[in-house]
Amino acid sequence: MDAASLPAPPTGHVQVCAEGHFGLHDPTRAPQFYDERTPHFAVFPTLPTDESDPYYPYRYMWQIPGEDDITWNIGGLSGVGLVKRQFFVRCRAAVRWANERANTYYDSERERDHPNTKYIHFLDMRLPRLKQFLSRLEFVSNNLTAIRIMMNGLFRLWLDVSASVDYMTMYQPVLRHERALHDLPTLPRTLGVFTSEHHVVEMFSLTPNVPVYYTRELDEFNTQRILKVVSLQDPPSYTAPPTPFPIIFSGPGDDPAKLGSQVRFLDRFLRFRSSAVGFTPLPPTITENAVSSSSSLGAQRSTSSLKAAREQAAKVHKKKAKPKDPNARNLFEDDVREPYAPPLHPGWRGINLELETEAVEERRRLQHQRREPLLTAKYMLPHPGLFLRSTLADNVLAVLLNQLHHIFDALIYRINSLQSEAPLLASKEWRDILFLPRQRELEDGQHATHRAEALAKTAASLGEALSSGGVSFLPVGRKWIWSLFEINFRYELIMLDDAVSDPKVMLSRIGADLDSPTEDEEGAAYEARYAEIVSIFPEESFLRIDPSQSCQGLCSKDWAPRAERLERLRRVMGMWPKVVKPAILKVPISAQESSQGLAQERALALLYAQTFYNTFERPAILPRAWL
Repeated sequence: MDAASLPAPPTGHVQVCAEGHFGLHDPTRAPQFYDERTPHFAVFPTLPTDESDPYYPYRYMWQIPGEDDITWNIGGLSGVGLVKRQFFVRCRAAVRWANERANTYYDSERERDHPNTKYIHFLDMRLPRLKQFLSRLEFVSNNLTAIRIMMNGLFRLWLDVSASVDYMTMYQPVLRHERALHDLPTLPRTLGVFTSEHHVVEMFSLTPNVPVYYTRELDEFNTQRILKVVSLQDPPSYTAPPTPFPIIFSGPGDDPAKLGSQVRFLDRFLRFRSSAVGFTPLPPTITENAVSSSSSLGAQRSTSSLKAAREQAAKVHKKKAKPKDPNARNLFEDDVREPYAPPLHPGWRGINLELETEAVEERRRLQHQRREPLLTAKYMLPHPGLFLRSTLADNVLAVLLNQLHHIFDALIYRINSLQSEAPLLASKEWRDILFLPRQRELEDGQHATHRAEALAKTAASLGEALSSGGVSFLPVGRKWIWSLFEINFRYELIMLDDAVSDPKVMLSRIGADLDSPTEDEEGAAYEARYAEIVSIFPEESFLRIDPSQSCQGLCSKDWAPRAERLERLRRVMGMWPKVVKPAILKVPISAQESSQGLAQERALALLYAQTFYNTFERPAILPRAWL
């Protein structure tokens, strides 16, 4: 190998650099020490420069976002923004390509007598997280450093998925002598790998385009003839970011714990749940033992630990199987806490009590038997049910409403920013946060058993949002609770549309080529779809709400403005191809009030609630009337 320099091996502390990567320790930019758990790291592609390289159409993924790639907020919070639409559309195209390749690999494995459960499980874990990073990049405003770190997470997972498919379909068959080199398609240039093991050098000597850097102690070179001494090369932009982060990991460059530390750091930026996780699941032919044995990328578990885990899972399942109130899945259909509970409009009242739940319950039962992860109900804002339970004492309700008023602006900002440490939270976690500032004032001691560690964790999740003192309780609880209903409903509608709509429908409406749409056409289709969804609401926004405008919304007392919004919702739901619509919803909703119009409203509400329940396995938060 005749080169002017060689890559430097990863040494020293792991910290975030100015471009959002991890410097020498970043497997997407620099070779790492070989690890049998992640052999595909050796075939991570480098920036493609040849048009024959299969990664050449996606070379923009190696681009580091700059200030010109961001649309900065005007007014309000300064220094934060979103990546421009063109930048995002290109990233989405690359993610789709990786997802299609993964699904092709799934299909090929199903045809094998002994499918490779290790990499199937590996992909099952990474594809949803890849799409979560994509959604986060699209919707969440942030500063330049945080956007670059998000892009690093997206790029890391994209290469993880793509290189693992490359390794399993091209490199491993050659290493096992199951496939000849001349049968392979054009291979990308790869980063290569460091190793001090001779067998690793021998193994990769069979594959082209995979450099292997054989490291040895200096005294082993005493008997060797050194032909050329070259310098070591560091990755570019190896400088500290303007926003300081602590040391992520400190230890040897080949320590397996380093990779886990990097993953945990990047997961801090995954607090925006994406519903677009439509990847192919594990084939039902794969046995439970095979999945268990591959759940840690080949790490073997002892029989005793498996037995203990199963016994613990059985205890948890038994605990969850206790009889429940038949109305427990929808505790706030009735206005149990006047005057705080905004009323449901008659067209939406009782809808969640009419849901058909048998199919979802059977699906969850089978998932539990197969030990597959179940969907957990988490929310971007506190669930309104926290404030409406009839068993809640008045002084406790006062604490909750007072704290909600105190941090409401911070909660809205957390949807658009990573400045705080707030993840998507379950109701219990939201309750902990809402009780934090006044916990000592509770006389009944209801929450005295909360562990200090849990409270510290929930306190940290809002960063500095709780740093100032509390405010006096204000009798405006109904406004705050209505706001929670309204924003949660709007957010969930966009989530549901993302999960069940077909992008090709909107592409066809703008006259785009469905087989190979351009980036501009994809961007235009998305913008048209988003505009159509937010047009359902008077403010034409899913975050900006105005109680004075509710008389023009879905819960208006007057039929004409309500019918206009219902018709827009009907048209949006009409583009959900796999959702079967009743005949009554196949005709427009008239602006003239009639029995048919009221029946259409009821059918539309039921169809929305049932589709949401079938998709996310929990009841939807429904819109409420302000006055």
